Amino acid sequence: MLTRLFTTLCGWSPALRRALWRFWYDFLGGRYRQRDWTFMNYGYEPLDDAEPRLQLAPEDEPDRRCIQLYDHLARSVALQDKWVVEVGSGRGGGCAWVHRRYAPRGTRGVDFSGEAVALCRRRHRHAGLSFVRGDAEDLPLKSSRVDVVMNVESSHCYGSRERFFREVARTLKPGGAFLYADFFSEEELRDVRRWLAEAGFVAERDLDITENVLRAMELDSEWKREKIERMLPGGLAGLFGQFAGLKDTRIYTTFRERTLTYRSFVLRKRT
Repeated sequence: MLTRLFTTLCGWSPALRRALWRFWYDFLGGRYRQRDWTFMNYGYEPLDDAEPRLQLAPEDEPDRRCIQLYDHLARSVALQDKWVVEVGSGRGGGCAWVHRRYAPRGTRGVDFSGEAVALCRRRHRHAGLSFVRGDAEDLPLKSSRVDVVMNVESSHCYGSRERFFREVARTLKPGGAFLYADFFSEEELRDVRRWLAEAGFVAERDLDITENVLRAMELDSEWKREKIERMLPGGLAGLFGQFAGLKDTRIYTTFRERTLTYRSFVLRKRT
């Protein structure tokens, strides 16, 4: 019931959608500060045995499938010695992992939730890694300064993806890379492709990874359910279960029935 109400309200107007998602992420960042909760994506699981298995440190194993979604994007371009920005960095796990793994010159996470940014600054302390509060549709970044922008499962919260894409193009250097993953209806996907082209991007990869995401959701569902039930009382646990994409939740079903598809893009700003 709560999930349906939230979804309905988000569809009323872009301004209301932005406000509701900001409230939600501020609530999560301020109320739930567990050190073992730093990722908030549905994950990615390879389906092809030929795809090499990602080697992780033991402390990263619980978040394997969330990390694999970041790696699916990050390994597509050279990041070493580059300036990297993640827009929608959330609780910072993905941004921090990419920074540690791929050794860019500098990495900055930008998020519109002040509570999330404060959480990241306390938790992820690495040389060259920083977090700032900022609006995806009006990024606090100078023009043509960034080599790579990442955006993972965040843009569905924005008031205008079109404005967001223009901001990414503004901040990237000519030839810079935009690594992008999110889920879309068929109509949204048509608009997204048009807006990306109009913003000045050329797609090097436009890939349907819905089955990979579904498999990750299935593999992680039980331990996520147990963790949620330990953390939260009954009614709120149900809402969090929907948000976390447990098996047979509404979002899981929309992927399985392909009402929504999950896609990953590797894009280049035209020179």
